[in-house]
Amino acid sequence: MDAWPTKINILQMCASITNNSEEEVEEFYAQITALLRKLPKQDLTIVMRDFNAKMGKERMGEHTESWGLGEKNGREELLRVFAEEHKLVITGTLFQLPPRKLYT
Repeated sequence: MDAWPTKINILQMCASITNNSEEEVEEFYAQITALLRKLPKQDLTIVMRDFNAKMGKERMGEHTESWGLGEKNGREELLRVFAEEHKLVITGTLFQLPPRKLYT
């Protein structure tokens, strides 16, 4: 998408990784990483998907805040590392909302 003063890349994935093995989940992240590496660094890139990672209520690194939902579920570390590697922000943790509005 052309926008001024920069181009915008929007990646919307529609794949379920809830019940997949760790190897399959890591392969999914590897595929997204390969795609992101092909995009120009100066473009604005938005990655949208439910990664099925509960980040919990604590801040983890500079790409999350402390307004996540519930307890961590074991997939949060992979998402956090992915976000840091690609300089992405996990927006579901940025805003303090009532718990009923944290579910998507």
